[in-house]
Amino acid sequence: MNTAIDTCEKIESLGIDESHRSIVVNDHVTIHDFLISSWVAPENLARKAICKSHELGQSKPYTDELARTITSVASLCSELVKLEKIEHKIGPDQSPSIKSEVESLCKWYEDFCLPSIQKAMKDKS
Repeated sequence: MNTAIDTCEKIESLGIDESHRSIVVNDHVTIHDFLISSWVAPENLARKAICKSHELGQSKPYTDELARTITSVASLCSELVKLEKIEHKIGPDQSPSIKSEVESLCKWYEDFCLPSIQKAMKDKS
């Protein structure tokens, strides 16, 4: 996850936009080909992991809640990439900005979710 995030951040810092997609990197491979591969490869590997776990007799009955958390946060992050004006309030009721809501979610994880679960596990002992 860290490698993919670091790579994406470095590519983004290069200022690549749609006009750069056709630039040839080597032989006939373009920047666009690399960008597509960067999300198709992990999708394919996830499917392969599912098949391999089945072949090994270790199929999962469900996706763990923590794995779902990581997937959901990654999906949220993907929606935030290159999103502008995240600090603006929207609508007639001036609902909180996306930035404010993301910050609130982070605080919820740090200040409520984790401490609550830690306390429950400590109290259980």
